Amino acid sequence: MAPPLLYSAAAFVHNSEESDVPPPSHLVVVTAAILDNGRLLAVYRQETDRWDAPGGYLDRDEAIDEAVRRTVWEETGLLVRPVILTGVYKDIGRREVAVVFRCTMVGSDVDRHVDAAKARWLSPEEVRSLMDDASAERLVDSLRLGPPRIQSHVRTERSEP
Repeated sequence: MAPPLLYSAAAFVHNSEESDVPPPSHLVVVTAAILDNGRLLAVYRQETDRWDAPGGYLDRDEAIDEAVRRTVWEETGLLVRPVILTGVYKDIGRREVAVVFRCTMVGSDVDRHVDAAKARWLSPEEVRSLMDDASAERLVDSLRLGPPRIQSHVRTERSEP
């Protein structure tokens, strides 16, 4: 009897050796939109020399809400709770699918070392001027009311921050 089939976002695979699982065609990125009085939290990423929303890649066996909490805590020391999905964005050039959640802060651990060298609260206008177009769009979209936005795009980089 053949092993049972399990549904995977990448493909249908059977439940056996990990080497039998094909690599995903797109990576999943979780992004947290954390608001404070109309401003959005951004982190400066030294490795890319740009501002971005807190977030990161979803680990293989990780729940999406756990990934949001983990990546925000690693980057900022903040403890958050994802509240609502605000958008799903397919970045064709980077082969990524980003899921963006509006989050509320539930605590912090500011004494621990964090990945991001600095973080700051930005107005929507500052988000648009300091981030690349795709990242800014995802973050500013999180302020909208209504259903999540679903979009595909090719990322464009700004020449200067």
